[in-house]
Amino acid sequence: MPSKVLVVDDHASWRRQIAAFLQKTGEWVVMGEAADGPEAVALAAKTVPDVILLDLELPTLSGIDAAARILAANPSARILYLTGHRSWEVVEAALVGGARGYVLKPYAAVELLPAMAAVVAGRRFVSTVLGGRALLDNGHPTTHVHEAALHRGDRTLLAEYEAFAAAALNGGKAVIGVGDAARRHALVDGLRLRGVDIDRALEEGRFRMLDSVEMLRAMMVDGVLNESRFWERAMRQAIGAARASREDPPAMVVFGDGAQCLYHDGNIKAAIRLEQLWGDFARTFNAEIFCGYGEPLDERAADVIRSTHTAVHMR
Repeated sequence: MPSKVLVVDDHASWRRQIAAFLQKTGEWVVMGEAADGPEAVALAAKTVPDVILLDLELPTLSGIDAAARILAANPSARILYLTGHRSWEVVEAALVGGARGYVLKPYAAVELLPAMAAVVAGRRFVSTVLGGRALLDNGHPTTHVHEAALHRGDRTLLAEYEAFAAAALNGGKAVIGVGDAARRHALVDGLRLRGVDIDRALEEGRFRMLDSVEMLRAMMVDGVLNESRFWERAMRQAIGAARASREDPPAMVVFGDGAQCLYHDGNIKAAIRLEQLWGDFARTFNAEIFCGYGEPLDERAADVIRSTHTAVHMR
């Protein structure tokens, strides 16, 4: 059964071209076309499409403002920006605002249909040139990497974090780390000893070390991990990392032990959900993710870790 789409763009010829193309695929039925923000808000409420293709630059009401109104009325609405705007500030604002994806018009021929398929399936999509995961010739994303290592002690885990971050920074990738204050300080000291110009990486925004305690507190609501809060923070960090990356297309690595903290607090359900969301992050962005566990875990926890990662290493 075809999925429903609403096409919003103030350029009539482009809008009609996209609508006709989607209709011809047989996979999509166009529920309507809108040329400005207020019309998009009204049609979204009336037709309740599976995906809303939304331009950013619209008369009367901008795409971001229109998206805010659409999501306020229907938080489950799936908005996919299709736009020519590639300003990093605009991309961040659009994704942090709750959109499920961002496709640049010059790459629509390759990325639009895979992006729409991802969004209608509940996933997210970002253009490759903006740090999103690259696509294969068949339109499927390249294989994501979300690995874990079970260490017998904290010292060897820290050494692995250092090696992982150093290789990424020396290779031009951006790095996002998650850890408590002691972990962050030890990691910075260790990277300096390895000869990494960590001060420059920090200044460039290519090295981002997040406080795991603050991050988890911001994401949790009554002991439950809130998916919207996760993506709001993850999108902000991902776009900042992509912007700072020296690679073309942008690439990043993410590591840390936020889930380990939840396990040790006894909140296994939240830990599992966090690992699942990081897996979704790795499918969305050109990111390698490494999760470390530095203390012994019971067999149930170890089984869960194996089921939520692409590979698990015993150290």
